[in-house]
Parts: sequence; C-alpha cells; structure tokens
Amino acid sequence: MEKQPDANGDMRNVWIFPLKLKSSKALIEEKQLKEIGTVRAKKIHKLNDDEVSKGVLSGKKIPSRRNATTTTYERNQYAVEYAKRRAKGVCQLCDSPAPFYNEEGEPYLEVHHIKWLVQEGSDTIENVAALCPNCHRKM
Repeated sequence: MEKQPDANGDMRNVWIFPLKLKSSKALIEEKQLKEIGTVRAKKIHKLNDDEVSKGVLSGKKIPSRRNATTTTYERNQYAVEYAKRRAKGVCQLCDSPAPFYNEEGEPYLEVHHIKWLVQEGSDTIENVAALCPNCHRKM
C-alpha cells in the first residue's frame, strides 16, 4: 500500500498488486498474425497433392485459439445513409446496380471509406462511397 493523489489531487491509500502474464506466449498484433497465415498458405499452395494430404493427416484436429483485442469505430450513421442515398442503388465504382436487396427491400451497397479510418480518414460524406460487395472487397 502507498499514498497517491486521486483525480482531485487529494492523497488516498492505493493497494498495488504485482501482475505478470498468465502465459509466456508473446502477444502478436492481428496484422502480423494475418501475414504469418498468408505466408504459410502460399507455401502450402506450392506443395504437391501428396504433401498436402500428409499435412492434413498430421495436422491439428482441433485448431489453436488466440485471444484478440480489436479496435472498432463508432460510425457516423448520417454519412452512411447519405452515401447510400447519393448512390441511388448503383455502385459508385463499377456503375452496376446493387447485386441484391437487403431485408427491407433496399439495394444492398456497402459504405467504403476512401481514406480508411485506421489511416486517420474522416467519417464524412467527402470520404465515403457506396460500393457493391465485390468492389468493396477489391478495395
């Protein structure tokens, strides 16, 4: 126990507990984990059929698991709705009509950020476009 100031600057008693990782496994960012999986998939793709069959038989029956922490963004739903209305049911990249309709019977388009939010892009109508799922996947 030691004394530390609280948010108002008043001294208070604080109990400090030493913490250590429950597992010795290193923490890996999701991006790195995906890159590792991509490299592994490319190597396996180059193997012949016998090598792939052996790998299937000798591989894990139950996949390993990892706990992950993700970042999500609270989207500006007005910008999303505006982009869809502006598109009028037509993909703003390939100019094709939406490939199907959603449960409400509206053309299904996905709103894409031109400069991604993770890259400090804005959630504004100037930075979004309504795309069909195929074009959104390409982007």
